[in-house]
Amino acid sequence: MSDNSEPESASAGPVDYAALEAAVWGPLPEDFEEMPPGPGLAAMLTGLDRTTLTGFQLALVLRARLRQISFEQAELLADIHELAYAPYTPPGKPPVRSNQWDEHVTEEVSFSLSWSMYAADKHVELARTVR
Repeated sequence: MSDNSEPESASAGPVDYAALEAAVWGPLPEDFEEMPPGPGLAAMLTGLDRTTLTGFQLALVLRARLRQISFEQAELLADIHELAYAPYTPPGKPPVRSNQWDEHVTEEVSFSLSWSMYAADKHVELARTVR
């Protein structure tokens, strides 16, 4: 712990309050709270400079980021569900779908994501349930 009474940022050492006062505070877009999750919101969140936002704005960013995370988790489950009907096809061949659920999809998910079989199984079960 530093004997300097100034708070420190996570990566840059002591906070430079003079620079912060001179900064142009970054307003969020007017429709930020209503922005649907997806590529647009992802790009917006990626480009934000947290040091230019107020506490209120950061709380809005938290909510938006959770919307985006939930969207990505739903997309992951949709990918798992689709994988269960997609038998192995060699590279360069067109996609093929089966009308039966692949009983080995849990192993494929586990291997592909470096997850334990338990974690993969729980996600496969959820993907099968919510689809």
